Amino acid sequence: MTRPLQSKTLHEDAVAGLYRAALYPDEMHEAISAVAARVGADTFHFMGWDRRRMTTRFNIYSHAALADGIEDYAAYYGAIDPRRQLLDSQPIGSVLACHEHFSSEAVSRDEFFQDFLIPAGSRYVAGSRVWSDGNEDFVLGLMRDVGNQPFSAGTLMEAERLVDHFGRASQLWADTRALRAAAAAGERVAQAQGLAHFGLNAQGELVYANANAEAHLREGAVLRLSHTRLVACDPRDEEALASGVRQVLDQRSGCSRLIGHRAPGGALMVSIAPLELDRGACPWSFDQARVLVTVRRRNFGAAPTPVALNQMYGLSRAEAALAVALCRGDTLQEYAEAAGLSVATVRTQLKAIFQKTATARQAELVSLLLQVPG
Repeated sequence: MTRPLQSKTLHEDAVAGLYRAALYPDEMHEAISAVAARVGADTFHFMGWDRRRMTTRFNIYSHAALADGIEDYAAYYGAIDPRRQLLDSQPIGSVLACHEHFSSEAVSRDEFFQDFLIPAGSRYVAGSRVWSDGNEDFVLGLMRDVGNQPFSAGTLMEAERLVDHFGRASQLWADTRALRAAAAAGERVAQAQGLAHFGLNAQGELVYANANAEAHLREGAVLRLSHTRLVACDPRDEEALASGVRQVLDQRSGCSRLIGHRAPGGALMVSIAPLELDRGACPWSFDQARVLVTVRRRNFGAAPTPVALNQMYGLSRAEAALAVALCRGDTLQEYAEAAGLSVATVRTQLKAIFQKTATARQAELVSLLLQVPG
């Protein structure tokens, strides 16, 4: 017996879940499950089919057991799947119900149904190419098990309504896939370099922290949270940190601070910069952030060698010495005193370094130079 369709509210909830899952892929399984429930499907399979390579690029299943046959499908059964030709002939977004195209007699003679689909437990399929970029097809299969009834006209109509939204959500998911990959890669680099990233909103509240940042907060030696705000444990450091955040919010210009001189683990280099993001496309909680606070241990990592800086950026011996000192966490005043130079002379050298490295701020310069191989 066909399961009755539910309320309009559940339809709207299912639609909202699809768009949310496009930005938060961890919720994709739950979103597709809601679509399957709306049409009384026992199982589902959502995949990206690479036309050129004749294989799947991603697979999301209702149950892990469905994954057992995907290698066989990609290696052999995908090429003889009689539904594929039908799907290719249908407009994108239309829902194809197999029982309307394959009689019981045809199914009993077909290798794909008899050797692959039915042994897996599925009998009736409603499928759709929800979206395609020309090479990759996003295909949704909604299945009813052996012993269940075919999809009714009403459930197929509901499926088509949902698939229309599924297509738009899939395109959004695909468009943001590169952003998510870039974000993940950036975080891996930050982890490797020991960089802590804090994202603050326009009110100065913490809205994002990577793993290194969370470690600093757990340690609680230099930085901590106070009523959702990132603050320094030492009152003298707190004034330096707070003034830097205010400068970024008010003037949209970055700055650097050195805090935690008296902390057991040593001082922290803090770079504070305005965060300009594409708010419509950013897929993480970073989308609320207006200020990026980057923190690293003062002596963390190896500074580039003067030879490497000369070869890569043409820095003179004096300029390279200053650049190395900055990468190691020295302030301009500290370097000037150690080198026996005036602060004015050091600033002139820094200006020359900015020009040669195409940077404009000290934090930007240090970030760039720390990537130079020694």
